[in-house]
Amino acid sequence: MKKEKSSLWGINILFGTATVIILLFTFFYWGNYQEAIRIQEKLVNKKQHGKLEVYVNVFSDRIENSIKVLNFIKDEVVSKYISREKNKDETEEMFRFYLKSEEDFGAAYILYDGEKIALEASYDIAATKAAEAALETGTAYVNDEIYFSPFYIQNGREYMTISVKIDSRYTLTAVYNLKYFSGNYLRMSNSDYREFFMLDKSGNIIYSFEKDKIGKNVFELSKNNKSLLEAVTKYVTVKTGKDKLKTLENGKIIKKFISWQHLDIGDEKIIVCSAIPYEEVEGVIKNLTLQFFYFLILIIVLFSFFVLFYIKYLKDKHNEIINEKIKDEKEKLELVLSGTNSFYWESYPEKFEMDISDTFYNEIGITKDEFINCGETVFECMDSERCGDFKKIISRNVNLNVDSFNFECKTKMLNKEERWFLSRTKVIRDKNDKIIKIIGIIYEITDEKNREKRLKSFEMAVQYSPAIIVMTDLKGNINYVNNKFESLTGYSKEEAVGQNPKILKSGLHNSEFYKRLWNTIKSGASWYGEFINKKKDGSIYYERAIISSIIGEDKKMIGYMAIKEDITKQKELEKKLEKYATKDELTGVYNRRVSFEFLEQQLKSSDRNKINFSIIFVDVNNLKRVNDTLGHNYGDSLIRDVCNIILEEVRESDIIARLGGDEFLVILPNCKAEEAEEIWERIVKKAEEINCIKGREYRISASHGVYEYIAGSSISVDEIIEEADRRMYREKKIIKAKEEALEGLCILR
Repeated sequence: MKKEKSSLWGINILFGTATVIILLFTFFYWGNYQEAIRIQEKLVNKKQHGKLEVYVNVFSDRIENSIKVLNFIKDEVVSKYISREKNKDETEEMFRFYLKSEEDFGAAYILYDGEKIALEASYDIAATKAAEAALETGTAYVNDEIYFSPFYIQNGREYMTISVKIDSRYTLTAVYNLKYFSGNYLRMSNSDYREFFMLDKSGNIIYSFEKDKIGKNVFELSKNNKSLLEAVTKYVTVKTGKDKLKTLENGKIIKKFISWQHLDIGDEKIIVCSAIPYEEVEGVIKNLTLQFFYFLILIIVLFSFFVLFYIKYLKDKHNEIINEKIKDEKEKLELVLSGTNSFYWESYPEKFEMDISDTFYNEIGITKDEFINCGETVFECMDSERCGDFKKIISRNVNLNVDSFNFECKTKMLNKEERWFLSRTKVIRDKNDKIIKIIGIIYEITDEKNREKRLKSFEMAVQYSPAIIVMTDLKGNINYVNNKFESLTGYSKEEAVGQNPKILKSGLHNSEFYKRLWNTIKSGASWYGEFINKKKDGSIYYERAIISSIIGEDKKMIGYMAIKEDITKQKELEKKLEKYATKDELTGVYNRRVSFEFLEQQLKSSDRNKINFSIIFVDVNNLKRVNDTLGHNYGDSLIRDVCNIILEEVRESDIIARLGGDEFLVILPNCKAEEAEEIWERIVKKAEEINCIKGREYRISASHGVYEYIAGSSISVDEIIEEADRRMYREKKIIKAKEEALEGLCILR
């Protein structure tokens, strides 16, 4: 009891000491924190104002120097041009000479004669435009003879002009690139100033990084912001100064350091202002705050370490007493298991020390010392839910407040062999429900795990195979399908299992096909072939398949397995190739090559069976005229119209082919010339009906030649075609003559 009280006193002293240290440090830090902020604000504001003073001085000096240079050029160069001592080329050459001496920031020298440019020397076209704009709208800032027009933007560049009035007629103007004229001070603006603007004495913005504000009045922009209006008034009335400003921008309060100074130019003045955000001071505040928290965390961590160390020391002492009490139980358990093939292990949850019976070391071929040197990583443990190391498995189950649980572990032998064990585990608790230790009985399950692994590998290979795999029982009822079957057919596993493969029948195979298939696989042989099947959505697909029997452990047939490949795209490609080889692409009827083959076959059949046949050679009239006047799309439509009319009027046994261009061939088996002419008359009548429809862009007209082949005539295919072509040509000449005489008559001849 005394020991426990002294422990509590020790803990209280540690807590008290840490609390006092933290409070003292906080008080000390707060005073330094406020002083650091004040010092940082003064440094930032002073640095900003100093830069602005340097800029204003440099800017003022450069304006004065530029005026001196202009007066020198006026006296030494321009005066001689006006007095005719130097011509235009000589004067412009002198302009360029002086401009080159100021090339770091000079852009142009321009002499105005009234409202037009008399002389010009420029490195930049945009500078000339800036000078013209300055001459028209510039404000005098020095006196009546010399005036300074601040800033103009041309082609994304900023320019300023200084002009010297020579007399009532001539004005000499220098154009400067503001970026270089102002030197590095303005060039660093984006990082040093953030905000930079110039005002005239009336508060008009004559320059700003924010281009859209140039030309606007700051008093007008600030009229709805009281604090900003007061600050602007101070800029204009007080010659120089610096201040800290809070403004409301886009709904947010923004803190800034403002610095300003008046730039006197002759009798006028320009107010030069810059602003930087409060971020630089806030950065220091943030760093100080982080330092405080880091120090505080360090104190807390150290304090926690000492407390935990002291508590751990007490718990170790407590466990040492308990371990003595259970030593006898361990010896009894070893005695019970020594005569069996099983072995036990035990673990102490406080330290996660592990002890295993000697039978285990004998089983895996390792000594106890070697096992201890291997460490706890000799186990890679897992259970039915998830994988994890030995400690995590124990902790997770103990946290579930269970008294017993099972888990599996994999152990690697010294010969690199892996063996699996199943542990049946028991949690031992004291009367206060506190865990004393955890013990387990281990059984080897290596053979079972190897079989399970092989089965799982086979299952995964089948499930994700790119081939379609279907398994059935001996009656043909489906008991397994893989993922590829589902994605191809549209049937899910749940829909397919228990069904017969008949659900895929398309009706395109006869009963004899299926009879041969079943006879083959029932005999124990494998069946090879192709299916035309139907998906769940009714669409047709093609499969190449091999179906084999499944043999069980007793060597008897227990079912069938089909391994199939989707060949739908291959079949579609074959059909397209066949179509392109035999059919005309525009009309869909047979092409020239196939028609000649048909004609050759018909000629032989006619000679063999002593039956005459006829052909009609057709040529579409006026196709060239339609193509030339209406376009080839209308020409194609004319070809299709003629073809469609012929298809409607001929017999089912007749063969129609497009020989090319505007020519068609119609083969009429078992048909005399008179019957062929009757068919042609029907075609002509149908064309006349279509031609008489109002609004048509072209007329359908065609010429024809009929030839009847007499069986046994012994003439060739080419001779038959030539004779029909001659007869067609005679009719074509007649139709052309009639069309010229009777233009506009609806006739198909």
